[in-house]
Amino acid sequence: MALTEAEHPVEFLPELALGVLAEDDAPGIREHIASCESCRAEYEVMVRAARLLPYAVEEVEPATEVREGLMERIAAEPRLLRARGVRPSWQRFTAIAAGVAVLLAAGGVAGALLWRGNDNAGLEDEVGHQRELVQAVAQGTAARDTAEQGGTKATLVYAPGTDSAFAWLEGMPPLPEGKAYQAWFIAADAPKPSNVFSSTSGGVWLDSPGSVRDFSAFALTIEDKDGATAPSQQPFVVVALNTAAAQLHPFTMDDWLAMVRIASD
Repeated sequence: MALTEAEHPVEFLPELALGVLAEDDAPGIREHIASCESCRAEYEVMVRAARLLPYAVEEVEPATEVREGLMERIAAEPRLLRARGVRPSWQRFTAIAAGVAVLLAAGGVAGALLWRGNDNAGLEDEVGHQRELVQAVAQGTAARDTAEQGGTKATLVYAPGTDSAFAWLEGMPPLPEGKAYQAWFIAADAPKPSNVFSSTSGGVWLDSPGSVRDFSAFALTIEDKDGATAPSQQPFVVVALNTAAAQLHPFTMDDWLAMVRIASD
């Protein structure tokens, strides 16, 4: 796709960020982004928003007929080359992201385990967890609870009635050498161990020991890098779960966008 200096492929940016842009169009769009500060800024925010979603589009192989159906719908929609100064439509990004989420759920395969690298242990269960939360976000039935303590802000997104959870974490305290963060789910003042991790890039998937609805709080501590069976210290942040606010305000893909924009400011 050849672009003039005045043209900006803003309606193509969502597809490129979500990994569903036609290969014939991608080189020209990427070349434009490399030389256009405004489009590059929009694209980078979209990429961050896409990475917040509980899947990795480029590493997924959904059923062929499902993918082709989505691609046909995207191709049939009009896309514009806009003049300089006109910002892209985030509604299009949200709509395509929702379609991709449904595609992944229908295709039966979710993204790679972002927080485990090449570790395939428990892959089948984790794929199911991702799929449940993807579907809940796409349908607007996911919930969130948030807490901020000592400069750390933790937002837990979950599908009520399941053990699917995803944490977006900001302002995490630095890790001493040989230490890691550990997540805990708490019920009746008894903490149950969850994931041990050292990086929060793009958020953290969590293995809830049971339905998230069964727990009253989610907490984080700093433990030895191999994790612990019980907390060795007071949590540095505690999120009360299943609050009335979480049920009144479902977590949708528009909320993903709002969260990533705030985090990128």
